[in-house]
Formats: sequence, C-alpha cells, structure tokens
Amino acid sequence: MLYLGNFNYSDDNDKADNYCLMPAVVEASDADEALDKFEAMFERIHASSDLLDGARRIYLDSLVELDHLPESAVLVQWQKIVPAGDGLCSITAALPEVEGAGIAAYSWADENEDVVELDEGDDYDDDASTYGELDETELDFDEDGYEEEPFLLF
Repeated sequence: MLYLGNFNYSDDNDKADNYCLMPAVVEASDADEALDKFEAMFERIHASSDLLDGARRIYLDSLVELDHLPESAVLVQWQKIVPAGDGLCSITAALPEVEGAGIAAYSWADENEDVVELDEGDDYDDDASTYGELDETELDFDEDGYEEEPFLLF
C-alpha cells in the first residue's frame, strides 16, 4: 500500500509565527509500518542535516492510504492556516471528497475515541487508531484545551 503522511511543526528557531508543512510518501504493508518508516525518516533528517533544527515537536495531520494508484486525481488533504490567539491554527480535512474504494484516511484519537475511516467500503483497523504512548508532559493543548499529541519529539 501507498501511504501519504501530512506532517507539521512550528519552527522554534524563528520568532515569527510560522507553520512548516511536510507531506511525505512511503510504501508499506500497513499504517503502523508506514508510521515507523516516517519516524525513521525524520530521525535520519534530524541527525544528518539542519533542516529540522527548529522542530521540537512534529505533528501528524493525516495519514492517507491508497491500495492502488487512482486513475483520476484525488485531493488527499485540504489545509488552511489562520491566526489564532497567540499564534497560528491549522484547519485540516483529509480526503475532503472521497473517491471510492481503496482510499482511506486515518485519524488518531485518544484511547476512548473511535477511529474514523473515511472510505465507506472498507473496515478500519483498530490497531491503527493510536501511535505510541506519551505521558501528559508531552502533550500540547490547543486554544480550546483539547490535547494535541505530537507524532515525534526531538
């Protein structure tokens, strides 16, 4: 399967409000393997270059799964960055127009919430609902007090 991961971070080395977007792609047998490969990629980039020097927390906006290459174009993510409170806020929609079987988006929720898969034709995998275990000191809270769990911490 092909996985498209849409990641973001705020560059802590830049004093101005900022938002860095990083789409990435990988082939993997399942969502967990794809996330492991994305994590290894970010660790490699962080260790071997200065590209991610300002990245303290990397967040996963969406993970889109394709079991085949679509014949027609598919919008995999729509994202809008707007000012909010003390910085910027991202409004994101994965697969805003679902094209059909074989295309799905995963969302990561806390253990008490259900995973939403946007492809009506397929069953979702409960094992792909969360990634990693973080303690409360590693969680950020958005303006409304909702937890935002980082995908990766440096």
